[in-house]
Amino acid sequence: TYQEYVAVLLLVKMDVERKIESIEIEADVNHKFDDINIKTEGEEYYLQIKDIDNISIEKIEKTGDSLNINGIEHKLSEKTNILFFKNIDILSNCEIIGLPAYKSDNFYIVSFSRIEIENKIDELYNNDFHRKSDIKRFFGECLDKRKLTIHRENLPIINVFSTKLLEPTINIGKKFLKFENILVIEGKPGVGKSHFVKCLENE
Repeated sequence: TYQEYVAVLLLVKMDVERKIESIEIEADVNHKFDDINIKTEGEEYYLQIKDIDNISIEKIEKTGDSLNINGIEHKLSEKTNILFFKNIDILSNCEIIGLPAYKSDNFYIVSFSRIEIENKIDELYNNDFHRKSDIKRFFGECLDKRKLTIHRENLPIINVFSTKLLEPTINIGKKFLKFENILVIEGKPGVGKSHFVKCLENE
């Protein structure tokens, strides 16, 4: 669902940027901005996520402590309120939780499609597809177990690999090579391929 796409994006931001402390899905509250609750240090946000077509800013009207969206009332929270749409024509005038947004009165509107969400996730992970896969798998497990509140410390452990060579370095140098124009250097991790290339460059 679109709500799950947004939730994964926020989970990735929690993992990469380390600013979000917790994410709660389907928060038990007395207002309608209950799809996702985000807590950071000193800030709290409530999200209403809409996967609807043909929505425009003209169809969103604030009346008292509520927003009328397509004719349906949505009571606002007393914290920061964010409306997510997959596609709404807005002119961003600020940022909220690191995303371009349109601020009107005491609520924000974010327009982010599923494709834009995937692109943003790839950008945040800088093409670290293993970590991306780990986080998506972790989120799926949370949903299966109905674990709808996720704290930063619950995220999967980040694997850290030592850069220390596993075997001693022997600088054979170019003079020992019987051929030139090397295109590929093969070897198991940690044996010094990158170091060898650096030695050749220095010569």
